[in-house]
Amino acid sequence: MATGFTRKDPGLPNILWITSEDNSRLLGCYGDEFATTPHLDQLASEGFLYTNAYANTPVCAPARNTILTGVHA
Repeated sequence: MATGFTRKDPGLPNILWITSEDNSRLLGCYGDEFATTPHLDQLASEGFLYTNAYANTPVCAPARNTILTGVHA
């Protein structure tokens, strides 16, 4: 008998993490009228959007690592 989680375990979250840099709120799901982002818009409508986020560092690589790991730069 195998131990651990299986793909059919409903207790596991289904997470898709998409990181996009230097576009601010320039996506259709954030209301930009010129952005054509139908797939991201659909994902956003089925999940959630960050509406109030702050960078912990002025450089992108440490900021991304903080988001992914929860450890401050």
